Amino acid sequence: MIIPVLALLALPSCRDSDSDSGEEAASAQLPCVVPEREMAEILDRDDVVAVPQDDGRCIYASDGQALVSVSVRTRKQFDAERDRFEDSGVKLPELVTVEGFENEANVDPRYNSLNVAAGERIVSVEIVGTEPSDPEEQLELEKDVARAALERV
Repeated sequence: MIIPVLALLALPSCRDSDSDSGEEAASAQLPCVVPEREMAEILDRDDVVAVPQDDGRCIYASDGQALVSVSVRTRKQFDAERDRFEDSGVKLPELVTVEGFENEANVDPRYNSLNVAAGERIVSVEIVGTEPSDPEEQLELEKDVARAALERV
């Protein structure tokens, strides 16, 4: 796990600046929509770095450890990803509906990731670190991250 994290942190980040333009830049660069300072508050960390990935996700990390993955996709992209599995003969588990959002929200049991619809976009949040290990606490943290992302998409 150390090698991927080091490689991940070697990539350029979506660094916040002290000006308002830093937040605008972060929100313009999907999926690193949540500013690093705000993510640090949500995750209760001193410092968080946002690292955009080639696959369209953003990994938020702290102290050399990946903590949260956020992706912002269209419904079509979201459905296509699930269809690729089904087309390969893999039967996917049903998405589990989640309460607490105005829009459609569910958990994908494959990754324990939260998916929340925002118009034609879907914000997906997955805890990739080891904390919290309790599934209910994990879901609450994913909800907090999703709410922050939904304010910007």
